[in-house]
Amino acid sequence: MTSYSGACRIVLFDAVGTLIWPDPPVFQVYADAAAKIGCEIDASEVSVRIRQVWEAESSHYPSLSREPTSEEYERSRWYRIVRRVFPDINSRFEEMFESLWRHFAQPRNWRLFDDVIPALEICRAHGIPFGIASNFDGRFLEIYRGIDPLSICQQVFVSSIVGYSKPDPQFFAAVEKALNIDRTQIMLVGDDLLNDIAGGRSAGWRVTHIDRSRKLQQQGKSHVEDCLYSLKELHRVL
Repeated sequence: MTSYSGACRIVLFDAVGTLIWPDPPVFQVYADAAAKIGCEIDASEVSVRIRQVWEAESSHYPSLSREPTSEEYERSRWYRIVRRVFPDINSRFEEMFESLWRHFAQPRNWRLFDDVIPALEICRAHGIPFGIASNFDGRFLEIYRGIDPLSICQQVFVSSIVGYSKPDPQFFAAVEKALNIDRTQIMLVGDDLLNDIAGGRSAGWRVTHIDRSRKLQQQGKSHVEDCLYSLKELHRVL
């Protein structure tokens, strides 16, 4: 593990993929929404399209820098993404997009990973406060407040409100300023190697990768620095 000076004073968790996951999964929700407006498309095909769109989106950013974001920007970005997933839907696309936007704003459509509550209990046992640092929009405020025990988080940073998204250095700088804590005493736990790990490490934060699927281990990288296979192991990096 990396050696840092000073004790960890706060743990910030990424949200989607780290603390919560969509239930039903995104591809199924998209397929169901399309079916409701008369466009029958197999969920497996939707899954392939979503993956292709995400890969195309990611290829636009060769560095950690990102353009500024906002509520309006995030909504238009998601509109563009859904449009690219369903290029053949025209007359009722607006109706479908609105239903999807509202669906993912509802706490009932998200689930906590089983190891989240034990991880938060570990933080409490160490006397370390915890919060959330997420690439999301304002809908996340409703989501986390509706999911126990996340609703007790006092420090919640959402990219559309911060004005920048991970992995942009300005996201991390804004969070540091708000917390008024030395960067080496902030830990970010996340599942995304670029947004969370590379971005956090570049900003000088402590970073911990959560790899529940053990993808890195399967790739022969089982000794990746600061990697956990379950948040129940969080005590190892505090």
